[in-house]
Amino acid sequence: MKKLLTFAILTVVLCIIVEAKYSQAFNSGTHIYIAERVFPYCLDKIDLYYGSIAPDLDMFVTANWETPFDDTHWNYIDLRRYATNFHQRAFAKGWRTHSENYKKRGADYYAHGPQQRPPVYDYNGYVIEKATILIPEADGLILDFAHSVVETAIDLLLKYQLDPNIGEKLLYATLFRCPEDLNLLEEVLVKKAKVTDLETLASAELFFRNITARYSMALSLPHPKDVRALSKLISEIAQQNYELPVSPKEVQELLNIAITCSEEMDLLCDDYKGVISEAIQGIKLSIRE
Repeated sequence: MKKLLTFAILTVVLCIIVEAKYSQAFNSGTHIYIAERVFPYCLDKIDLYYGSIAPDLDMFVTANWETPFDDTHWNYIDLRRYATNFHQRAFAKGWRTHSENYKKRGADYYAHGPQQRPPVYDYNGYVIEKATILIPEADGLILDFAHSVVETAIDLLLKYQLDPNIGEKLLYATLFRCPEDLNLLEEVLVKKAKVTDLETLASAELFFRNITARYSMALSLPHPKDVRALSKLISEIAQQNYELPVSPKEVQELLNIAITCSEEMDLLCDDYKGVISEAIQGIKLSIRE
């Protein structure tokens, strides 16, 4: 039964992933790491973690929502005033840490760097810089692919150097988030803002949780199994979403380059820690403003 359920989830995910826009700023592990340090005294860690990653459900919207990225990363950033219970308040705190809005700065703002307000996107931040080093002179699609490799490498380094339990935390948040979290999003995005409908929102959130669960299980594996599993997942995404014929072995080579210090490549090494620290301090200040 367990194998059948896993296969069914994977089939559903891969059927829709070709429509998903796979362009994040930080990956899920880094988001929950940041949220935990911005709100260290939040008692409901599960919903805090889930709130910090949930804005990326926009990648799995295929219809009936015209501006999912803008609404989850720019327009509806602070949900705390709409939260009515313990779980929703924790979720809203996490959601607030994710923002790309230059006025309500969150983790994505620090990963991507300052940019103009949508619909003009002019990214030049840390993740973009490292992606162009990893695959120089790449076109748009290949740069997006390199972007996802860098994000995953940051999660791996964070696990190896700062928080060995980050994969398990992400998995627990994905599997055990309270249904009240979705109710809060329905209240704001469906009933108040009227930017989408409940069926579209719930469907996108379900697909997002499915793919994030698979990502978190791969991230939780010991090294080097984690790199191999994540390489397989990224390879599937590259082939399905971008029609890039990149093999798991090729992705694994790129990930190993990204997580290995090299003077020639000048990639991640320890400098990702400074960006994450800057994000944590900046979000704390932004929340107090």
